[in-house]
Amino acid sequence: MRNLVLFLLLIQTTIWAQNAPHRFYENSKCGYIAANEKLLLPPVYDAGSEFKNGLAIVVKQNKRAFINEQGLFVTEFIYDDASLPSDGLCKIMKNGKYGFMDVTGKIVIDFTYTFADDFNNGLARVQINNLYGYINTKGELVIPAVYKEANNFNEEFASVYNGTKWGFINTSNKNVIPFIYDRAYMFNKGMCAVLKDTKKYFIDKNNQFVKEQQKSRDEQEWEEKARERKEHKKGAHNGK
Repeated sequence: MRNLVLFLLLIQTTIWAQNAPHRFYENSKCGYIAANEKLLLPPVYDAGSEFKNGLAIVVKQNKRAFINEQGLFVTEFIYDDASLPSDGLCKIMKNGKYGFMDVTGKIVIDFTYTFADDFNNGLARVQINNLYGYINTKGELVIPAVYKEANNFNEEFASVYNGTKWGFINTSNKNVIPFIYDRAYMFNKGMCAVLKDTKKYFIDKNNQFVKEQQKSRDEQEWEEKARERKEHKKGAHNGK
């Protein structure tokens, strides 16, 4: 029964995706075509996004507006930054401050923050007085803005910087991994990349070593050139 329900949901999602309008470009301008291939909006916009949860963002003269799948404007071109719905809310920026609106265009969290990120599992990272905290979808500051830097929550953990070291908190603001790292990123599949004393490696949610990070090609080339320079200087010194 469960497999049948999942199968039907997959079919429904596919149908929705097929029925959603899609964007196209003509002479470097963006427009939209409906699912029946009829023109929905002419190509007069500087840029546009694909649809997500019934909304798309269009850009004109560096201002952003939202349209629905009927080609109707949900908002005017009044936003300097915007993102598509996440947890039912869209991040928007106006006059240098961020807030959130719902999918109908109604402002539900006022323009308060100097920075805000998309909601993820009910929490969004925000900046207040150059410090980071987290709000819920009601706009309540559920994790105080006390961190110098912070990353989004993923897999119920977020890495935060206290001004000296990076550590990890959970959604209740409990320090679950000590502030001992020089840099920390986001958990993915139970692992997170960290930096400590120039050593890069992965840890698990119990703060246990998992494996070393593979060096990038740029890092490998830089180290190889550094070794060559060192050997060249050593050879020149021995020649004297």
